[in-house]
Amino acid sequence: MRDATDQTHGTARRDPAGDRQQPILLRRRTCRPPTAADGPRILLLHGLANSGTVWDTLCDHAARHDGLRSAELWTADLPWRASGLPQWNHRTDAATWAGRALEAARDAGGADIVVAHSYAATAVLSWLCREAGPHTDARSEDGIRGLVLVSPFFRDRPADIGWDLVANLAEDLTDAMEEGIRAVAGERGRPALRRAMAERVTESIGPYGWYRFLELYMSTPWLRTDALHVPTLVVSGTADAIADPAEGHALVERLGSASWRPIDGGGHFPMVEQPERLARTLAEFTARVGAGPRTASGGPGPRSLPPSTSERKQ
Repeated sequence: MRDATDQTHGTARRDPAGDRQQPILLRRRTCRPPTAADGPRILLLHGLANSGTVWDTLCDHAARHDGLRSAELWTADLPWRASGLPQWNHRTDAATWAGRALEAARDAGGADIVVAHSYAATAVLSWLCREAGPHTDARSEDGIRGLVLVSPFFRDRPADIGWDLVANLAEDLTDAMEEGIRAVAGERGRPALRRAMAERVTESIGPYGWYRFLELYMSTPWLRTDALHVPTLVVSGTADAIADPAEGHALVERLGSASWRPIDGGGHFPMVEQPERLARTLAEFTARVGAGPRTASGGPGPRSLPPSTSERKQ
């Protein structure tokens, strides 16, 4: 069942024109059945120049899976959405914006599972690694019981980053925008028209947007992944031409509590291209981390479990 509730840091909003001025917009996409009051709350975060609508097909598939039928799904429209704030990238880095999105979710009741795609996946990971310390982690601070990173960008060592990353950046990212348009719209329309639309999106992101992308991507070798203890699932399409699936596997090797789920033949947008497969994967992960009742303080209950290791070396 769809729900039209929109929230900005927990405050209901009804003005679409005003929404364009809000950096973060939470939207409840599905409601728990009355018999599933303790089902998990799942927050879905989109990549660069997308929006919460990129999760539409996955939300439609959620009710078909036992692990998601009782869940309450939310999306967040982030500052880097296609219709977002034009100057979101001037003063604030992507990881900080991701932290504000988690704060908004916490103010709205909390998220048990955070699912982040592409640019948002790396931004959320960077924020959680930045905030984690020897006496705290995301589970205690934000109530997060599980983290799903879909098609993340990651480099393990500084030596893995060379001039090849930046030499053709504008064209490569235009290719990424075109792939996003194709994935969402299908093969409808002429290729020349899709390319023109992708070039307009690239222009709207501008050099500061690309700077923020590079800033985030090139800082990944220094992420304090050893301080992150949230059960994590990394999902990569084996045919992803935008975020190399080898980077997802390298990230799993760096994380102490992660598993890897490759999607055979999948591209950069598995929530659109293979929503049934991704929904099943998310349902299995949600069941495994034990997203049960929350404590009185809003934090996670006692059922958080480590992920199985059977997928880690796939």
